Amino acid sequence: VPDRGPPLAGNSAVLAADPTSAIRIVVEGARPAPGTHGPVQRMPPMRGTLTSDEIAAVVSYVRGAWGNRAAPVSEQDVRRLRAAIHR
Repeated sequence: VPDRGPPLAGNSAVLAADPTSAIRIVVEGARPAPGTHGPVQRMPPMRGTLTSDEIAAVVSYVRGAWGNRAAPVSEQDVRRLRAAIHR
């Protein structure tokens, strides 16, 4: 959907060697940067909707789709981040 969020193809958070930012966005959601105008939407948090395995699958898909060539993430990667965020 055009103009609803940043492109995922070639996105630096998606392609980063450390997938923490990409995982965090799915777990905690994201809001447009302050001062952003237009129809960009907020992404809701998925921490209560998706399991760690499902979040790993989503992030891994995005990191390998649309020409992206980043390594997949594991369920353990997601569990570690969840534990660090939600102590």
